[in-house]
Amino acid sequence: MPKETFTNLNKQKKEKILQVAIDEFAEHSFQLASINRIVEKAGIAKGSFYQYFEDKKDLYQLVLDRIVEEKLQYITPAMRNPEGLDFYMLLKEVYLSAILFAAEHPKYAKIGYYMIFDDKSDVYKELLKDNMDKSLQMYEMMIENSKKQGGVREDMDTKLCAYFAYQMGVNLAKDFYLFLEEQSRGHLEQLVDNMIDLMKNGMGKGGNE
Repeated sequence: MPKETFTNLNKQKKEKILQVAIDEFAEHSFQLASINRIVEKAGIAKGSFYQYFEDKKDLYQLVLDRIVEEKLQYITPAMRNPEGLDFYMLLKEVYLSAILFAAEHPKYAKIGYYMIFDDKSDVYKELLKDNMDKSLQMYEMMIENSKKQGGVREDMDTKLCAYFAYQMGVNLAKDFYLFLEEQSRGHLEQLVDNMIDLMKNGMGKGGNE
C-alpha cells in the first residue's frame, strides 16, 4: 500500500500520479514499465517516488485497486441481490458485466491483457492467484445457494464447479482481449450464452436425465 506521504498529497497530485501509472501499465507489461518514465510524466522527483511507494509493485497494486473500485460500479442490481436469482442468469450477468467494463475501459483492458498473457512475471502470477482465490470463494457461494434452490444438482462437487466457472471466465477474458473490435462483442455475448448452456446442461438437474 502507498505510504502516508502519498496519502497526504492533495487529490489532484495523487490523481495525476495514478493516471500516469495507468497509462504506463497499459502501454507496457509490468516488467517493462519504467519508474523513470512515470516520474518524468508525473512531474515528480525519483526520490519522491520512493517516499510515496515501496516499489513499482506497490504502485501497480494501487492501479489495480482503482480498477476494482470502478468495476464495482458495473455490478447490476440483480447481482447486488443474488439470493433470488437463478444461478445461470447470475453467472451470465457476471460475465457480461466484465465484458462491458473492459469494452468501455480499454486501458484497463490492456492492463488485464498483460496480466493474463504474461505468464513469466512472478508479480502477475501472485496477483492472479489472489484473484483466483477470491473468485473461487464467490463462485462456491453462488453454487451452494443454487443447490438449495434446485438449480444445481446436489451431487455436483462445489469446488470443481466453481473452478470450471472461474476458468470459463478467464477464457472469455482471453477471447475479449484477442478480439477488441466493436464487431466482436456480439460474438462474445453469444459465446457467453453458449458457455452458460454448456454449464447448465452439465450441472443442472436435467443434465443427467
